[in-house]
Amino acid sequence: MKKVVMDVGEKYPDITGPTAEAFIAELLKLEKSPYEEIVLDFKDTTAISSMAMGTLFSTYQSLASQNRSIRIVNPSKNVSRLFKLVNMSEIITD
Repeated sequence: MKKVVMDVGEKYPDITGPTAEAFIAELLKLEKSPYEEIVLDFKDTTAISSMAMGTLFSTYQSLASQNRSIRIVNPSKNVSRLFKLVNMSEIITD
């Protein structure tokens, strides 16, 4: 299985505004990559915009339809709570 782990928090501690646009661009590149599993480590990410969350959800759906996966590990309490509020907690694995 081809797997990639991206340390999101290192590059994007706050995924809002221009940072969200850069994160989304990187996420879309990963979606087009040959990786079967994409792991996003959110250990140092404290916030995420609704636009970035929407892109994560559409990426999740797209990858699932191709028998590929994306998951989030080590989310902060705030980020985890946001994912639960929008019913995307299935992406999070601790």
